[in-house]
Amino acid sequence: MGRLIIISNRLPFSLDREGDKVSLRQSSGGLVSAIKSYFENAGAQRGDLTGKMWIGVADFPQEDWDQVASAHAAEQDFDITPIFPDKDVYDKYYNGFSNSVLWPLFHYFSSLAEYEGHYFDAYLQMNQLFAEKIIPILEPDDQVWIHDYQLMILPHLLRQKKPDATIGFFLHIPFPSYEIFRLMPTEWKKTLLHGVMGADLIGFHTYDYVQHFLSSVKMLLGVDNYFHNLQYQDRLIRIDLFPIGIDYNKFHQMVADPEVEETWKWRGVPVWEHDGIICTGETYKKVVKLTFAKGASLDDPKGLFNSSLEGNTRRAIDIHEDEEIDEAALQDLIRAAVDLNTGG
Repeated sequence: MGRLIIISNRLPFSLDREGDKVSLRQSSGGLVSAIKSYFENAGAQRGDLTGKMWIGVADFPQEDWDQVASAHAAEQDFDITPIFPDKDVYDKYYNGFSNSVLWPLFHYFSSLAEYEGHYFDAYLQMNQLFAEKIIPILEPDDQVWIHDYQLMILPHLLRQKKPDATIGFFLHIPFPSYEIFRLMPTEWKKTLLHGVMGADLIGFHTYDYVQHFLSSVKMLLGVDNYFHNLQYQDRLIRIDLFPIGIDYNKFHQMVADPEVEETWKWRGVPVWEHDGIICTGETYKKVVKLTFAKGASLDDPKGLFNSSLEGNTRRAIDIHEDEEIDEAALQDLIRAAVDLNTGG
């Protein structure tokens, strides 16, 4: 029995500072939504785990983390290990190689790829930094799960130092066809494939991505596959598809959450109609935003928010109040606002 260790470029939360107070806020993005839900639900039910840890780059200062680290440990059932890289190296690794080479190329925008040597150098440096942070804390029976295109070399770096480690890798974006992947410099594409194949299990979203990866491995590294298995450097590697999504139950159940109900009490709900103009009210932090959709119908709510509909125009005003606005007060405001906007 060991720990489950999630490794991604970013941590699952950011820090917000207001004066001397620092608070945690969940980061946006599909990877965080999907993996954090697994961490909190299915992962929590596994009896073979002795603990859980998430390792990633911190987008906040070390001193802010020191202020909230103990509070996080008390609130969450998993540990956090932040990495604080050099800003220039991180920029070239993330905005450079990851998002100016891999992301456009893997999404078939090959003309947008910027093949800069210092981008690749920074990518190697950051993957090595991750490895140096992880290797000393790995224990026997730990299960390492590495995520996405920013860390494609990391599985090999861990395998070098921990040959018996259990390592999985999942790519959250497409893996392109060989004809696209081959456009990268030879050293780069071979290093990426060799890096990913340090994992025991390599996952992709779809069957096509699996086949594209296997094709590239065969063409560039000369390694044949037997169905979804590869024999590589005296190890058996499994390549398979694992469609990933959000935690549906979590978002579905949030509808009944009292805080959500209050937030959405007026948001997107038709509350007044006057001479063909429908008004919707939205409350947020004591601000009421009234949106008017001309030519829309209560029977076609999409018309309220789709400005591309023919004949549909939108106009909004903000009304600031010192106190919370109850239903009766809101109706009065709507009536006055409709009259104001229609000349009534």
